Amino acid sequence: MILIKNIEFIETPRDPWEIFVTHLPHEVIPVEGNSGPYAEVSVLTELVRGRRFLRPSDGTDIVVGLAKDAQNILGLQYEAWENMAQELKDTRSQMRQLQRERDRARGATIWTRFEWLLFGYKDGGNG
Repeated sequence: MILIKNIEFIETPRDPWEIFVTHLPHEVIPVEGNSGPYAEVSVLTELVRGRRFLRPSDGTDIVVGLAKDAQNILGLQYEAWENMAQELKDTRSQMRQLQRERDRARGATIWTRFEWLLFGYKDGGNG
């Protein structure tokens, strides 16, 4: 079970956005020159990139950015979303190419079809 206790969100004017990440005292980081060998709290920054979604119910365009900790907890990885989007783009491109070939074959004259029968069908308009 994943129990989500608190949700904190910030609306930002642009994408990507840099946030401060604090390591808690139980995640101490060694630092030289302090009173002890470890610093109790360390502050770093993380660049959060947003992912654009379209809400189907009303067509609202939403950009959601998840900090690395939230991505790890929820199991959502932006790389997976980007890979799926690229695969969809490639599939649509192939589909458009096949539709052009289909339209070319449907619109071919009887003489072009006879030529394809004798010499073979060549794609790309080389008929």
